[in-house]
Amino acid sequence: MDVLMSFKAFKLINIKHLLGILLFGIVFWVYLPDFQFLIINSGFNNATLIVLLLIFIIISGFVSKMSAINYFENLDIWSVIKRSDQFLYFSIRITFLFFYEFYFRGVLLYSSLLYTNLLGAILINLILYTLIHSFNSRKEIIGCLPFGIVLCLFSYYTNSIWPAFLIHTTLSFMYESTLFKITSFKTQKS
Repeated sequence: MDVLMSFKAFKLINIKHLLGILLFGIVFWVYLPDFQFLIINSGFNNATLIVLLLIFIIISGFVSKMSAINYFENLDIWSVIKRSDQFLYFSIRITFLFFYEFYFRGVLLYSSLLYTNLLGAILINLILYTLIHSFNSRKEIIGCLPFGIVLCLFSYYTNSIWPAFLIHTTLSFMYESTLFKITSFKTQKS
């Protein structure tokens, strides 16, 4: 969240996401084509899971938006990121999240299942998922645990990364779009 407050850091996060697309996605997509079934399969063939998915999407969107509002309403004015740069950011971010979920809820989870049971695979996934967020706030690190479990379970029971991708994208988009709206509003107000 702090990264989106300055234009230099904003450029850096785009570069970081582009590297993530390369490392989490393209490398594994090319060298491990056996996992592409997780993308080809939509995962939307069970009515109960679809209802649960919609519930989690709504909850994650709401919680994310409220979290952004609560965090950012008391901050001073920041520089505003132009709309065209916001569009570029969200395009890169969504692509990054797609490949991120392909790696974590696809390649990593399903590779782990070859060597252990579901609980062990989720534990391995959570450890690495939490480690990658270890530079973030304490709340976000703690939030990784239940969030990671939910995403792993959706991927496992649907044989698809699409539900995890939709939930993660909703959470990210609602938070970051609220951030951009708040910063634009605060800057216009002053």
